Amino acid sequence: MSQKAKTIIYVMLFLALLAAISIWPEWMKDNALAVIFAAIAAVFALLYFDTRRSLRNLLSKSAEVQAIPEVLNYDYDFDSAKVRDEADARLLEDLRVLFEEKEIYLDKNLSIESLAKMAGTTKARMSHFINDVFGCNFPTFLNNYRVTKAVSLFSDPANAIYTVEAIGESCGFNNRQAFHSSFKKRIGMPPSKFRVLLKKKGL
Repeated sequence: MSQKAKTIIYVMLFLALLAAISIWPEWMKDNALAVIFAAIAAVFALLYFDTRRSLRNLLSKSAEVQAIPEVLNYDYDFDSAKVRDEADARLLEDLRVLFEEKEIYLDKNLSIESLAKMAGTTKARMSHFINDVFGCNFPTFLNNYRVTKAVSLFSDPANAIYTVEAIGESCGFNNRQAFHSSFKKRIGMPPSKFRVLLKKKGL
C-alpha cells in the first residue's frame, strides 16, 4: 500500500470519528473508551497487513536477485566434451576457436551452412556433431552464446546507456522479438527485467 493510500485511510477514519461525535455526542461520551480502543485496533490492523505485504514483496524480490549469479556461470565446456576420433577432436577445436575466440556468433548472418564452410565440413556433419556433443540443435547452440554475451554486456555498467534492443542487436540477434524470446527461454525472464535485477544487486 502506498503512503498516499495510507494517509487517505487515516484521514477518513478521523473524519468518521468526528462525524460520529457530532451525530451521537451523548453515546460517544458514554462509550469513549470503547471507541478509542476500536480506532487503535483499526490502525494496528492496517499496519499489520501493510507490513506483511511489504515483507512478502521484499522476500520475493530477494529470491529473484539471489538467482542472478547462477545465470552468469552458464557456459559450454569444450574441455569435457566427448568425441569419437581425431577428426571430431579437430572439429571440436575449430568450433571452440570460432565461438570462444573469434566470437562469430555476433554475426547476424551466421548460418549452419556458413559455419560448416568455416570449419571445412558439411552442413549435415556440423548439425549432427553439435547435437551429439552438446545435446542441442544449431539454433539453440548459437542463441545460447548470444544470450550469454548479452548477460555479460548487461553486467557492465558502462553499457547502461544502451537500450535493451541495442544490446540484443550487438549480440547478433536480427530483431527485438528473437532476442526477447531467446533470452526469456534461457534465463527465465525478459532482458529488461533481468537488467533491472542486476541494477538492484549492484552488478
